[in-house]
Amino acid sequence: MEEVLYRCAPGAGPAAAGCRGDWGPARTRIGILSLLLGTTCLSTVPAAAQTAWIGTVSNDWFAAANWGSSGAPNATPPDAGTAAQIDTTAPNATLLSGGAAAAKSLSIGTLPGQTGSLTVQGSSGSLHVGASGTLGVDNLAVGNQGTGSLTISGGATVTSDSQVYVAMNPGPPTGSRGTLLVTGPGSLLTANNGMWIAADALANGQVTVQAGGKIATTSIDLGFFASSASGTLSVDGAGSSVTASSTVTVGDYGTGTLNLTNGAGFTTLFTTIGSRANSNGTVDVSGAGTTFSSTAGLTIGSQGNATFNVSDGATAHSDAIVTIGSTASAAANISGPGTTWSTGNLLVGTSGNGTLTISDGAVVNTAVTFPAGAAFVGGAADVTGAGSAWNIGGNFALLALGIGKAGATSTLTVEHGGQVAIQDAATNGVLSDIRVGTAGGAGNLSQLVVTDAGSKVSTPYRMFVGYADGSNADVRIANGAELDSGFTVVAAGAGSTGSVTVTGAGSVWTVADAINLPAGHAQGLTIGESGSGVVTIADGGTVNVTATNSTVTLGGTPGSSATLNIGAAAGSPAVAPGTLNADTVIFATTAPGPLAINFNHTSNDYVFAPWITGSGPGTVNALAGTTIFTTDDTYTGATNVSAGATLQLGNGGATGSVTTDITDNGTVALDHSGTVTYGGVIGGAGALVVKGTGTEVLTGDNTYTGGTTIQSGTL
Repeated sequence: MEEVLYRCAPGAGPAAAGCRGDWGPARTRIGILSLLLGTTCLSTVPAAAQTAWIGTVSNDWFAAANWGSSGAPNATPPDAGTAAQIDTTAPNATLLSGGAAAAKSLSIGTLPGQTGSLTVQGSSGSLHVGASGTLGVDNLAVGNQGTGSLTISGGATVTSDSQVYVAMNPGPPTGSRGTLLVTGPGSLLTANNGMWIAADALANGQVTVQAGGKIATTSIDLGFFASSASGTLSVDGAGSSVTASSTVTVGDYGTGTLNLTNGAGFTTLFTTIGSRANSNGTVDVSGAGTTFSSTAGLTIGSQGNATFNVSDGATAHSDAIVTIGSTASAAANISGPGTTWSTGNLLVGTSGNGTLTISDGAVVNTAVTFPAGAAFVGGAADVTGAGSAWNIGGNFALLALGIGKAGATSTLTVEHGGQVAIQDAATNGVLSDIRVGTAGGAGNLSQLVVTDAGSKVSTPYRMFVGYADGSNADVRIANGAELDSGFTVVAAGAGSTGSVTVTGAGSVWTVADAINLPAGHAQGLTIGESGSGVVTIADGGTVNVTATNSTVTLGGTPGSSATLNIGAAAGSPAVAPGTLNADTVIFATTAPGPLAINFNHTSNDYVFAPWITGSGPGTVNALAGTTIFTTDDTYTGATNVSAGATLQLGNGGATGSVTTDITDNGTVALDHSGTVTYGGVIGGAGALVVKGTGTEVLTGDNTYTGGTTIQSGTL
């Protein structure tokens, strides 16, 4: 019997996955870095015959004289019961060309300073390592503690029934170096118990699959066991592929890189990029025909830093939950025409700093899954460029899209012609919301920014701005962008703050009926249901309320407040107005206020057509510009006209009036046809102007002091 030392994952025994044997003098050597970085476990296994490549007569694997012990040739080459080492390339490197070879274990570049190489070539060339299949014993190590290379070409096959390592051990002082190349149609590496590429401190492993070569394995780990480990897997060209039947980790403790290019394929169940604290993982998928598939889930930035790039017409599939920035910094960048990424629930920045960028015509299709599925932005997401799109569909069970994380700024930006669309496949509209402000508490800000011509966000379902209690949410539609929503509430949560700004020529927000809601469910637009809500329409922006009854409601439950600004907010410099197309604006009777409609704009002839009604504590303030009411409004709150502003009742027709008293510190103008009677009181330091063709009858005890001017008509 012989003693073999193993390096294991903490707490693992010698038969556990991730526990590996360590070649060295008398097969009992283990480096000081190994003792510091892992657990050493002592096991007793049957001794195997050993042989080492000496290359005395040729480069032929099958020549017995090329193998020996202590420099003396053997009578036979390695077989399934022999532990083989290749630690020299002089006088001849090792070539296995045609024929079936076997070894119990194989180490290429065993000790620091040793260099070995093996080429397995030809369609009849094959090598089988690890016949016993005992984990941690019968490994294939390319660059054990030294430098090793393995090339599989011309249709040859290599099979390992135990673990495959490329750059296995620390190999002081510079670390081990391992290179593996699988090239050509039919060339295949099968690793039946997983692959580790750069598996210890300072180890550097490079694996390349090209020109139709393939790797099939159970799992892959790039950059294992130490922060200084660095592993790279590159798969290039049509027909080249890597398949891992369980898991792939890109950047476990160290640095891992996965490159897929020019039509290559990669398939696994679950992928983690940037696994442990301070690790670094990068996945690049590029080129038409290139595919990445991680069907059971994808975590980008578990505890380490991670980047996932899909570009130039490549395709990625991650059909289960995808997390970007679980607890660390992570980014997913999807770019280029023809580039697509299909995901299940897509979560951007759950506890970490996650970013998602969809650009230059790329498309992300998210199929939300039951239960508790959603697309979620707790970090930053940007959909930018014509043709760039994020399509969200599936079986919504809670909401379709949520924006907002406690104590953080969370932003979804749609710009330069990008689009976000919630698909209309859900049967329950109550569980299909867009919610901006899904978390409350100090320091939170949730934002949806839709800007530039061609940019659009659309949903046929409900939308909430300031959903959670104590949330702070802001939506901005600007520069010709468009937002389409169903029933919408601004400031829904108790103590929440919600604001929507629609600004710029061509900027349009349309509020239609939300689909698939229970009978009797409200429709239209509510501002300030349980919190403080503000909607501002300015600089040529338009809000169309096309829902049933076409109603905007200001205020809701006790504690709510609501403001509708046409132009700028009160106290801000006046700007050009926008347009509200709605039938009715209601001051809610249950709201304690304040509730206000502010006209603070620069137009000389702005017409406000909606009917203003309601007995809630609402105030209409004409702060700047000339505002013209063309309906007979019945609200019961105050009406105020500031210095320099004009409120005109009527626009040459028979309608256009208010029933409340008016505090006039600017100008009140009356412009009707026929006879119109006003029974309220006009007070303040402002003036009254009568114009039009009709007769104006004032029955109140008016106290205004700014004078009366009759331009036309009769007072």
